[in-house]
This record gives sequence, C-alpha cells and structure tokens, in this order.
Amino acid sequence: MEEPSRSSDLLKEFTKERSIRRILRVLKAKRSRINEELNQLVTHLGLLVPLKHNKDDNDILLEALSRLDSDGFTELLEQIIKDSKP
Repeated sequence: MEEPSRSSDLLKEFTKERSIRRILRVLKAKRSRINEELNQLVTHLGLLVPLKHNKDDNDILLEALSRLDSDGFTELLEQIIKDSKP
C-alpha cells in the first residue's frame, strides 16, 4: 500500500528537480545576455568621456555609478568595469 505513495513522492521530486533545472538554464542564459549588454554599455559609455581623461575613464565611470540610486545595478556595473580592465 505504501508503494503508490512512494511512487507519487518520487514523481513529485522528479518534477520539482526538472523545473529547477529548467529555470536555472533560463536564468543562466539571461545572465549571459545581460552581461554582454552591460559590457557593450560600459564600452559605449567610455566614448562619452573626453579624450584628455583617457587614463581616468574607469574612475569617471565609477564616480558616476556611485551617484546612481541602485546598489545592485551599481555593483554589477562596477564588477564588469573591473573585469574589463587590461
């Protein structure tokens, strides 16, 4: 009599795991696309900085980010800027 219950529990666990893996795959793909777009954004923002400040481009971008009201977005962009430094 416990066999159908066990089978049902296994099916629920399998379905849950499959859903988690599907969501994880979607989140990883989205994260990858967002990172690519933010890298492109940082590159284009660098074009807005005057050429005479070329060595301080990242410092100017970081200063602008510090004035942004979104901590999560700021941290993400700061990480991308730091990763893109040669």
